[in-house]
Amino acid sequence: MEPYQIVKSGKPHLIEFRAWWCSACNAMLPALLRLEQRYQDRVDFHILNVDYAANRALVHKYKAYGIPLTVLLDAEGHLVKSISGHQDEAVLIAAVEWLLALPVCPTATPLPPVCDTC
Repeated sequence: MEPYQIVKSGKPHLIEFRAWWCSACNAMLPALLRLEQRYQDRVDFHILNVDYAANRALVHKYKAYGIPLTVLLDAEGHLVKSISGHQDEAVLIAAVEWLLALPVCPTATPLPPVCDTC
């Protein structure tokens, strides 16, 4: 099995690291799928099982040792935010909207938090 890769597409990426046995991951999945439907034309979504060997390199790269872990990448593939643990749909929407509002060069201005508790 070939390693899973994040391919630059000109869009930012949301990567969700999860596992089938993780109850928090399973609770988040319906919200993630709704977000994918809503934002699929502007954000690439990757829902990855940490137990699959093909995902191992990305698990290590983004240090997805605790799940669920939501990773946000800009359009150039640079890590801009990681969100640990179960998140409700409102937090996920805020994270995606924040990701879409990033300047072209994320180092040009300080990055705002995704939410008040982050």
